[in-house]
Formats: sequence, structure tokens, C-alpha cells
Amino acid sequence: MAGLTRCVRPPRPCRPSKLRLLVDETEPAAAYTLKLLQDRDLWRKLGANAYETVRQRFLFPALILDYLKALQRAKASASALVEPEGVP
Repeated sequence: MAGLTRCVRPPRPCRPSKLRLLVDETEPAAAYTLKLLQDRDLWRKLGANAYETVRQRFLFPALILDYLKALQRAKASASALVEPEGVP
């Protein structure tokens, strides 16, 4: 169906089972909106996937966790490049 994709945004890989809506034109958007209004199970599934995506990617705890992981990687890389002299 036009407008329904498996993955909206690389570089983070999406799970193949996730449903995401991505449209470039108004006609497919309108048609899919009508489909969602008629198919409550699909509507709930799309909404649940959207909720979970926002919770995992954009809420403050997830952002802090990503930041701390990046900081740990940077620290490990810097430690591997520089050996401190005279530090026991």
C-alpha cells in the first residue's frame, strides 16, 4: 500500500515488524487516514508503535543513556590514544 513503509528513518535500523506511515503526497495520506478510521486494529497498532518509538528514542532517559554511552566510547578511545606518564 502506498504510504506505508517498514522503516522511516535510517541510520537506526527498524524492526521489520514495525508499521510506520510515511507519505509524500496528500492523496495517499488522505486514503490511509480513512483506512485508519475504518480499521481500529490497524489504528491501535500504528499508535502503539508510534508511542513506543517516541518513548525509546526521544524521551529524556533514552537521550541521557545514549549520551552516556557515547561519552564512555569517547573516553575509551581517548585512553587508548594517550598513555599518562607518571600516573600509578
